[in-house]
Amino acid sequence: MFLVPWCVQAFRQRAFREHVRPLPIQDMKMTRDMPINAYADHSDQQPERSDSDMLLSAILEATADGILVVDSRGQVLKANRRFLDMWRIPDSLMSEEDDNAMLSFAAGHLLEPERFLARVKELYKSSRERFGVLNFKDGRIFERYSRPLIVDGQLAGGVWIFRDVTKRKRMERRLQRISADLEKKVSERTVELARANDALKVLLQQNAEAKAELERRVLENINMFILPQIEALEKLISGDKLRSYLNILRTNLDLITSSFSEQLSLNNLGRLTPREMQIANFVRHGNSSKEIADLLGLSVRTVESYRDSLRKKLGLKNKKVNLRSYLLSLR
Repeated sequence: MFLVPWCVQAFRQRAFREHVRPLPIQDMKMTRDMPINAYADHSDQQPERSDSDMLLSAILEATADGILVVDSRGQVLKANRRFLDMWRIPDSLMSEEDDNAMLSFAAGHLLEPERFLARVKELYKSSRERFGVLNFKDGRIFERYSRPLIVDGQLAGGVWIFRDVTKRKRMERRLQRISADLEKKVSERTVELARANDALKVLLQQNAEAKAELERRVLENINMFILPQIEALEKLISGDKLRSYLNILRTNLDLITSSFSEQLSLNNLGRLTPREMQIANFVRHGNSSKEIADLLGLSVRTVESYRDSLRKKLGLKNKKVNLRSYLLSLR
């Protein structure tokens, strides 16, 4: 990962294969301008080693992550400039031999230094790959990836890779806050809609009850005050013309008090006029076009025109459906 296999291979071929002893820290002359290097005391092979080491150093410096290579005792073998910059290690500290001092300096940047130091000691002896997250006091966040350095089947040290993920973590936290805020708003809105829906159900129920009560009262008043008077008039009147008008009056009252007019309004494809509603009621009661024309003072042709309009608005045009049968089906 991140060119680490190349680093490991170079060390196996160059240093550990020949049992190269790392120089003390003060002899490495580590600065921010030059990566930490490990050289062997074989002067006859020095040109070859220098070329290989230069290639290895160039590879390390080309990476965007901080890379640190240590032996099994925790002594620094190799590091790139990015590592020094990320941990802000001063040149004066790098020139000392005290590895513990450098480790303590690095831990001092962290929110949990004791935990970090304990984990470092554990990783020095571990042969497993490990991953962790380091939180700095100044708000920076590093991801740490470590893997063992195995030479000839033996644990010889470890390779540590550090990546600065501060910007990414901040963006993730920001997105998490935005997501949490949105979820909260959606939850609150859902509760509000549920309450509004419950209130609407109550209003609709109250409206239905009020409507039913109004219809009950209208029907009761008609049956109590109007129909008895019509029945009394029918007994007193002998002329056909007057009886026809009384019949119209009774039919219209039936239209008002029954559910027929409501069902007719719900089932027609267009809005019926009052005259069309009146004629539809006559047809429903079995009156012919001539009888309807006589009762309403219209021509038969006009009544037929109304009947045709009714069939069209009720969706019966060009269908073999009897108009009266259809109107009787509306209950």
